[in-house]
Amino acid sequence: MKVVAAPVNHPVPPIGLVVIGRNEGERLRDCLASLAGQGECLIYVDSGSSDGSQELAARLGAEVVELDLSQPFSMARARNTGLARLRELAPQLEFVHFFDGDCQVIPGWVEQAWRYLAPLTGVAAVCGRRRERYPERSLYNAIADLEWEGPTGPVAAVGGDALYRINAFAAAGGFDEALIAGEEPELCWRLRRAGHEIHRLGQDMTLHDAQLLRFRHWWRRMVRGGYGSLDVLRRCQARAGQAGDLPFANMVTSARRWTLGWGGATLGLALVLALPWGWVGALVGLGTGLVLWLVQALRIARPARRLLPGWRALAYGGLTLLGKWAQILGQGRYLRDQRQGRAAQLIEYKGAGAGTVANPHASASSGAQAGARPVSDWRADRARYPESALVREQSLWAIAVYRFGRWNDRRPPGVSRWLLDRLYWVLFRLVETLTGVSFTKATDIGPGLRIFHFGNIFIHSGVRMGANCTLRQGVTIGNREEGGPVPVVEDEVEFGAYAQVLGGIRIGRGARIGAMTLVLRDVPPGYTAVGIPARLIPPREQGDLSSPDPSQAPTPTLIPIPTAEGGL
Repeated sequence: MKVVAAPVNHPVPPIGLVVIGRNEGERLRDCLASLAGQGECLIYVDSGSSDGSQELAARLGAEVVELDLSQPFSMARARNTGLARLRELAPQLEFVHFFDGDCQVIPGWVEQAWRYLAPLTGVAAVCGRRRERYPERSLYNAIADLEWEGPTGPVAAVGGDALYRINAFAAAGGFDEALIAGEEPELCWRLRRAGHEIHRLGQDMTLHDAQLLRFRHWWRRMVRGGYGSLDVLRRCQARAGQAGDLPFANMVTSARRWTLGWGGATLGLALVLALPWGWVGALVGLGTGLVLWLVQALRIARPARRLLPGWRALAYGGLTLLGKWAQILGQGRYLRDQRQGRAAQLIEYKGAGAGTVANPHASASSGAQAGARPVSDWRADRARYPESALVREQSLWAIAVYRFGRWNDRRPPGVSRWLLDRLYWVLFRLVETLTGVSFTKATDIGPGLRIFHFGNIFIHSGVRMGANCTLRQGVTIGNREEGGPVPVVEDEVEFGAYAQVLGGIRIGRGARIGAMTLVLRDVPPGYTAVGIPARLIPPREQGDLSSPDPSQAPTPTLIPIPTAEGGL
């Protein structure tokens, strides 16, 4: 499409601002504060934070939108949801600027980007230069800062922080919500196919806090990149075939070349030379492969010396090639998920923001997902059971296997994690058969879980459950139809025997579900649900349910909540 300049005479930039985040803590405060007065409407989309981010954003003047966590989370879905809310509140706006919640916006950038984009009707999106806030804190942060470098002018794609023309964005269908990474290049590819241009300016745009402080953080980020790159490439190939400038084609090919290709060629050469010369020939073959690898690392490091002085440039070259193995692992995980028909799961590489905002009212249903450690969760579970419970109470077997699987999934990818994952599935099937308790490690359950009277307990893998919840025999928590939404259960919820909780509903904190109750609608915090279908009893009508006097209860159908040694 030809880029045409149109006059710009709007007194206030017609821009909506959409920020996405989860447990960003003080990083979110910096982000929202830097956006004060920069646009006509500020939206914050939260994805299950447990650090008080929602309240913080509201205090700073943002319209807060909380994602439905019964659906798979992705940054693409968060951005689309934010734009949808923006268009409801301010349908007249022509532009939207997306920001990640761990970024602080450079003063003057938003207006500068709008003044650049507004007259160029053939340009769909524009971005600037993202920089790392703390490149000195670790080699991995410094490498991330180097990765944000790029050419200016017309480019193939923008990143997470970018200003879009809303009409072009909507016409292209927005971000692909099934992607866990690479959603921006995939959208920009579709925009360019529609005739639009994507531009990048040389000015600084945002300060980003990657928080890549450990090798494992960097490794997980590379695994996610490998998974997302192949996912995006396959989707684009399905639309356009093999021809054309496909996103991530070089990245996918390079990862295969410097892992499977290089490794296979090195081993092959070693075997060939070993036939006539034995182990000496094998060493020569392996040495040749190693020399080739080192030469390539030096080639990568050479242009990086401008921004990474001394040994850091050499380390960058070596880590770049090492990262190909993480990427190929990510590609393998993608192919496995495709073969098994499994939806992509977000691969997180960093924890909550330093200095998180205290929030005593946050639900542990999101805290379990966002950062609670399985080992600590297991201690909280164990504290709700009596002594020698591992021998006496079979339900604890199921919880132990569940926590083991969650713990293993948080470990860095590698051979040991792969082997322990196979062990987990063997233990899961064994315990499921012996106890009749079925919830996989994909289910998100907070600390302090207690199960009375094992048997016929089924929890859907998409369920989010908070802290200190109690289950009893026969409980089912899941969807109403195949592929449908599932419940979100907040903290301290009690389930009576054979209770059925189905569909995309929310069970509030401290709610109680009576025995043999069928729940198909939301239960507010503190309420009791009884009957088929459930009717709701407010807290003020429940009386003293622990009293032995039956007259204290409002109706004879209200079933008391048991003591720690009993059940419904």
